[in-house]
Amino acid sequence: MNYLSNYNQNDYNSSKLLIVADCRVEQSLVNVLCDKLNTNADLLYIDSSRETRKKALERHFSYLILAIQAMLIGHKYENIIFWQQFIGLYWSFYPFKSRVKFNALLTPLIYKSRKGILGQLYRLFFGFCLSNSVLKGAICHSSDELKYYQTVFPDCKNKIFFIPYGITSEVRVRQNLISEENSYFFAGGTSNRDYSTLMYAAAKLKQFNFVVACTKRDIKGIEVPDNVKVLHDAYGEKFDLLIKSSLAVVLTLENPNISSGQIVLLKAMEMEKPIIVTKCAGITDYIDEDCAFLVNTNDPEDLRKVLELIISNPEEANVRAKRAQERYRERFTVQKFASLLAELINYQGGIGC
Repeated sequence: MNYLSNYNQNDYNSSKLLIVADCRVEQSLVNVLCDKLNTNADLLYIDSSRETRKKALERHFSYLILAIQAMLIGHKYENIIFWQQFIGLYWSFYPFKSRVKFNALLTPLIYKSRKGILGQLYRLFFGFCLSNSVLKGAICHSSDELKYYQTVFPDCKNKIFFIPYGITSEVRVRQNLISEENSYFFAGGTSNRDYSTLMYAAAKLKQFNFVVACTKRDIKGIEVPDNVKVLHDAYGEKFDLLIKSSLAVVLTLENPNISSGQIVLLKAMEMEKPIIVTKCAGITDYIDEDCAFLVNTNDPEDLRKVLELIISNPEEANVRAKRAQERYRERFTVQKFASLLAELINYQGGIGC
């Protein structure tokens, strides 16, 4: 089911901003956008959360329906933000008359090259949609991605922008320090995860417990040691609670050239958790050795050594976790993200210009 909601939280005459998404975008983010742009916003969305997620073909059909709806009502707005790239790409694929004047952005841009003829068609589809003049910009969340996409789509390089991701800061009852009460390492997420390396390292550390929140597909064919508990139903608040109650967060990533894991990373930073993460694209935009423990790609022995280091030196682990939290508060809040997004809209000639 599709929903159209009005975010009229301010005393503005009308809504000049339309957000089209595959979820209900955070109210706090929309509020900052409206304040920065001096407007109200309408949200057109579907519910595709993990709990209600459909198969890929059904999801893309829903994206197409949203794109068509956005075409039908888009003329009422000065700016459109597509909070799911395929909705924006499908919308951009259709020909528009030159008399239509508004700005459209999509976020986040995530392109993974594919092999064969289908891969070539996939790339052509992205290039064609991104080059449409009505689409003013596409946002990615790492500097490495920015360089890569500008190389892959050279005709659109001036339309691709990097804005660091941001998440909501919530008041939680934290258990910040390593103790017996939170004696497990936590790993979670599905995109570009390397659970094989994690399981191998965990098998060598029988004295420690691990909790992994992922899909069945993520660990298909991987042997799970006895000291690892795998959960396939940990979403939303349950997922966050697992992070909060953990000893530390482990983020092992498979392909170092793919940017991923930022949401889990930022959640751990915000909750002041020690972080062990694979060195890969996009990670250094958010953290470094000063506030986290970086490990080599597909290197279970390196991961094992770092996990043991955290146990043997909890003071250093907690110091880095504190620095990570401070960095989050300075750079990666949802307010900071929304402010940068609003600046980009204004720069592109949208509301307020």
